[in-house]
Amino acid sequence: SNTTYYLRKDGNDDNDGLSEEFAFATWDRMHKELRTIDGAGYFLVINLGAGIWENRFDFDGRECIGFIGIQLEGQGDSTVIAQVNNHGIFIGHSSVYVFIRNLKISGAKFAIYSQLGGEVNINGPITITGVERCIFAYFGGFVHLSNGATLTIADNPSCTLVIGTHYGAFFETAAGTSVVLTGTNAGTQFARVQWNAQINIQPGTTLSGTFTGKKYTVSHGGLLGLNGITLPGTVAGTSVAPGFVG
Repeated sequence: SNTTYYLRKDGNDDNDGLSEEFAFATWDRMHKELRTIDGAGYFLVINLGAGIWENRFDFDGRECIGFIGIQLEGQGDSTVIAQVNNHGIFIGHSSVYVFIRNLKISGAKFAIYSQLGGEVNINGPITITGVERCIFAYFGGFVHLSNGATLTIADNPSCTLVIGTHYGAFFETAAGTSVVLTGTNAGTQFARVQWNAQINIQPGTTLSGTFTGKKYTVSHGGLLGLNGITLPGTVAGTSVAPGFVG
């Protein structure tokens, strides 16, 4: 059946994880549980408590079997995924559908990384700070910013917001979503898309704040759909054929 698991800093890995009172204490224990559950068409919620979680939150379709979707939700900016020099949230293989909201991701090399059929749906507020690459969609990975969701990019002094690279990789915003840049955000480019990947900014997306660097780089058959929306950046974007900007 549809199930909610709880992780709390004061939990215990000997618990069953099925209530706040009997929460797990670590992501390693939750990840072990994921590998034993037969999802069989069910939706799973992982409720992550306040505190700093120094883990790579890894969802692999070869291990997460049968789920309609997995919701990872925190308690707002008090829930921090801090994985230095690695991936904050990693989704890959075999059509894993992971929804994330009410989290802060800090210090990671890649805040959100999706590949090989994995899909990430940001369906609530997410803050990303102090990372090198905010969103990375690679080789069939898909990242979607859902209607009504807000992605806050705060103080990333050397980063690229979104990268789509290699065949079938896709990043898309929905109408009614917001991308808010606060503090100091800078890098080589705000967006990069290449090797037949796509980035699509839908009409009705709101982008606010400033970025120091190029607006975009498009090359090697990449497709950047702006739909009349201007990306942040202090330098004009560039597109090299057969890349396309529309």
